[in-house]
Amino acid sequence: YAAAGEGRGSPGVDGFGAVGVASDTSNFLLRAQIIPGSLVSSYGIRFGAGEKMRGGVELRVEPTKGKIGLRPAETSLAVELESSAIYEVAALDRPFELELLVSNDIVDVCVDGRRTLVARLAPSTGGRVFLFAQSGRVSFERIELRPVADRHGGTMGPPK
Repeated sequence: YAAAGEGRGSPGVDGFGAVGVASDTSNFLLRAQIIPGSLVSSYGIRFGAGEKMRGGVELRVEPTKGKIGLRPAETSLAVELESSAIYEVAALDRPFELELLVSNDIVDVCVDGRRTLVARLAPSTGGRVFLFAQSGRVSFERIELRPVADRHGGTMGPPK
């Protein structure tokens, strides 16, 4: 999949492009190789979203800041959620492997097998997953998205 301000995915609005990859997904494991284009300002994965990408949580990668953070999707770009971010992450402007595990309110992110971010977040009400890019082009390749049982042993299913 490619997310960009033009081409595949949603039409670019103010340099933002997105493509939906799943619906009715609440507990899941997503693995992908991410190949950022030059000069992309941010990119990532929005999960727990509703229709038209509303709500949910963003895993946002900002290569120029060396930052990967989790935040409510409707948060202003100016707001930093320090407790849900890692800084000084090298090489976010080059291809890397990403693993995102979401189990109920626990989110576990692994970046290229070298950095991790774990956070507890308020449960989302939506079940859609989107890939996005801001002011540039990013390719998400070798995507593996599979359901996982919740930590209470229940089966996967859409949020109630």
